[in-house]
Parts: sequence; structure tokens; C-alpha cells
Amino acid sequence: MTTRRERPRLSEMLAAPAERPAIPVSAQATARGKARPHASLYLDPRVLKTIKQIALDHDKSQHDLLVEGVDMLIRKYRPSLSVKKILEPDA
Repeated sequence: MTTRRERPRLSEMLAAPAERPAIPVSAQATARGKARPHASLYLDPRVLKTIKQIALDHDKSQHDLLVEGVDMLIRKYRPSLSVKKILEPDA
């Protein structure tokens, strides 16, 4: 018979941040493979809906479209660079 894992109590979940055990960065990194910096972007819901529709129309993810947009921005302001060139290991 398998034992069932006890669910956290509501009082534990609502504990003050100082009372919660800190999750080491290494544990956070291994949960998703690698720790990567994130950027947040707030968009009008109509703009986000348009991006979703374009992604569907072109069978791409929203993420791929946003990275494509960032690449266009980098090429505009730094013509000698691109996302691919930035991410290439130094040869």
C-alpha cells in the first residue's frame, strides 16, 4: 500500500516569507534545466490576442514570434548583431 503525501496546511502556505524555507537557487535551476533571466512585457489584451492569432496562422509559438521581434529590434539598432550571433559561443 502506498502512503499518500500530506498536503501543505493553509497556515503554512500563508506563512510570512521569513517563515517559509528558502528554495536554493540551484534547486530552482534544476527544476527547469537551467536558470534563465526573464523579462516581463505587459501588452494590451487586443495586442496579445493579435499575437496569438498570428502565432496560430503561422504555426509558431507566441514565444517564437516575440523572440523574432527582439531579433528585429537588435538588428535595427545594432546591425552587426542578431540574437543568433549573440548566443553563439565564442570561436
